[in-house]
Amino acid sequence: MNSDQSEMATLLVQLHGELASMFDLLEEESNSLRSRDVDNIQAVASRKQGLADSINALTAKQKSLLQAAGFSADAAGMALLLKQTADEADSQVWQDLLRMTAECKHRNEVNGAYLALLERYVESALDIIAGSPSLSETYGPKGSKSRGVVSRRSFTV
Repeated sequence: MNSDQSEMATLLVQLHGELASMFDLLEEESNSLRSRDVDNIQAVASRKQGLADSINALTAKQKSLLQAAGFSADAAGMALLLKQTADEADSQVWQDLLRMTAECKHRNEVNGAYLALLERYVESALDIIAGSPSLSETYGPKGSKSRGVVSRRSFTV
């Protein structure tokens, strides 16, 4: 194994660790969203940004190493490099990285959708408290959207 291959192997292991940490952090965020722990949601967001920066730096280095070795700086280039080196351990780590990336992306999208839902809920509650009518989008009997009609709500306080 030459030094470039060794550096790439080390980089893949580092990326694997960072993605595992990101997945755990996204799980913690999900739990905090469910329990509406605002302080932890904010703390997780800060830690997520730091991890994302670290992952981006490692990915940039991976792309640089791929290009320096004469491969395209993408998944196809990585697959070709791994095929040429025929290193099973690195190939397994790469496959795990691809799987973990997809899992992190999905978890992040779910958390983002949940945050958007909570935001709409809070805005609606503030409208009610302030006595402001909500001009929400509603659906008619045929499923078509209409906007601009004041929603009629019944609430007990």
